[in-house]
Amino acid sequence: MIIGMGTLFSKRLYNLQTLQEKVKVPGGVTGVGLEVLKQRKACSMIIAATHENLQKINAF
Repeated sequence: MIIGMGTLFSKRLYNLQTLQEKVKVPGGVTGVGLEVLKQRKACSMIIAATHENLQKINAF
């Protein structure tokens, strides 16, 4: 799934928002899951954690 998503992005067929709109069905699993991630700010937390780790790696 991740490889397929990366391929779509690299070919500039979709961006994250347009891909989400394409695959989610109102009341479906994807839509509910995306709402949970947004409410818990999971994406921001993942990005922050990876940036912190990258800073630690670059400090060496």
